[in-house]
Amino acid sequence: MGYQLTSDEVAEFQGRLTGADYQVEGLDVWFTTTTEFLEEVLPPCFTAPQEPKGYVQLSGGVGAGMGEFSAATIYVAAHFGDVEGYYDLTMMLSGDMTVILGRELWGESKKRGEIELTVTQGRARGTATRGGVTVIDASGEIGEDQGPRDTVRHGMHLKAFLNSDATDLEYDPVVFVLTCTTHYETYHEGPATLTFASSPGDPCGSIPVVSVDRAVYGRRSATYAHARHGVEGREGYLPYVLGRSYDLFV
Repeated sequence: MGYQLTSDEVAEFQGRLTGADYQVEGLDVWFTTTTEFLEEVLPPCFTAPQEPKGYVQLSGGVGAGMGEFSAATIYVAAHFGDVEGYYDLTMMLSGDMTVILGRELWGESKKRGEIELTVTQGRARGTATRGGVTVIDASGEIGEDQGPRDTVRHGMHLKAFLNSDATDLEYDPVVFVLTCTTHYETYHEGPATLTFASSPGDPCGSIPVVSVDRAVYGRRSATYAHARHGVEGREGYLPYVLGRSYDLFV
């Protein structure tokens, strides 16, 4: 590819990202936090649900023609209108294009990080490290394979960009509601452990964990469909964009 793509190359690039399919091996650790915390961290366009749930997802896979990548994400439950889903507090990934594309296409809160996922007999463990600090350490016991299954879940992303001197947003925010359809080839559940810590640019250690509920591990494939919703009024959103998408103090 050159600096200026041909029309065929543009179409090929767009085709990779339309209805992108991902194949991953991943560990999800579910936890309960507090309603007060969700009300504090959710942007104005979202509201806290009745059950203050969250989960950490650590995975490695391929997708959208970007080659192999590793990822760690902290999601918390949220409502956008009548839709219930999960909002990304922070995403950490290997590779530059995986970070750039996710932030610019859908507003995902992606940053570069060092991600490790190891699976031994009966146990899976994942860690995410930034600035020399292991900010996520999650593990789970994985029992017998419970067989294939399908799940559908909504992800909620806030797409917003700074103006040139960081005094305001460049335009009103956009909410992307992604419908993720996942097919598990293998599915394991078991008890879990979860530890958060903070680095100068990642306040993960401030997340209150009331209980660590369960671990889910498996090989899976996922496809995404998205719906775009404009949000009127950019006032009040700047702190959420700065806090999640930029390292100003590292």
